[in-house]
Amino acid sequence: MRAGSFALLLCAAISCAFCAAPEKVIKLGIVPFNSPAALVKTHRPLRDFLAQRLGCDVAIFTSVDHTQFLRDIVNGEFDILLTTGHFIPFSKGIYTPVAAYKSNMEIAIVVGKNSSINKISDLNDKLIGLPDRLSLYYIAALHWLKKNLPEGRYQISEFPLHMAGIIAVSNRQLDAVFTAKQVFMQSSEEIKGKTRVLDIPAYILPPIIYATSDNLDAETIKKVREALFEFEKTDEGKEFFLKTGYIGFRKITQKDIDSMNTYTQEVEELSGIKIEDI
Repeated sequence: MRAGSFALLLCAAISCAFCAAPEKVIKLGIVPFNSPAALVKTHRPLRDFLAQRLGCDVAIFTSVDHTQFLRDIVNGEFDILLTTGHFIPFSKGIYTPVAAYKSNMEIAIVVGKNSSINKISDLNDKLIGLPDRLSLYYIAALHWLKKNLPEGRYQISEFPLHMAGIIAVSNRQLDAVFTAKQVFMQSSEEIKGKTRVLDIPAYILPPIIYATSDNLDAETIKKVREALFEFEKTDEGKEFFLKTGYIGFRKITQKDIDSMNTYTQEVEELSGIKIEDI
């Protein structure tokens, strides 16, 4: 792994129970929308199921930020990729998308439980938090703000992680924060008790995508695809989708592919990585 990326290996003993070839490790790379510990906790049931179905250990990897994660995608650092759709155009020829979450990925504007912010115009003159600037929700939020608050009467504060921004709102360090509805669902009951989601018209974003490395053999790719759709039928899978709000898996459509290109120009400008140079 290159500097800036790191493995999060938990319960290695599972490989002893399931793996025919313990020395083989499949790297599941997850976009860093939450802390490493939280990513592992949330996705461990899926990781365990993949390990069982693939017959080898599956290790969860992430990167220190979205910029490094994009570099890791381009460098083919992962075997299985779990990412927001805006990075998929940069993975062509390196990864092949195999599944998407069923749930629509929507912008959520989180405010304090007793906040005076009740409509879009109330965001004027407020301190608004945005996640990592290469994240899908940072770029999409700028589009949304330009369209809905064109006068630009607000201040922006950047937070490295979605959950950090939500916590800042709960602690009254921010007036509002842009995030994903599904991320808000994954916050603690204590945080939910101090915050709420502002009622705004739906703003749909590209889906979250699972993709497999083109370096994997055809049989492994087939097993990964089948395992993902089998997982949602298990008790563990049903609990996972209930807690995360992702509903389940579905096949990828042409509409999905088209939507993933919506923010390509901004990603290139912010990251300095050009698709034509990959």
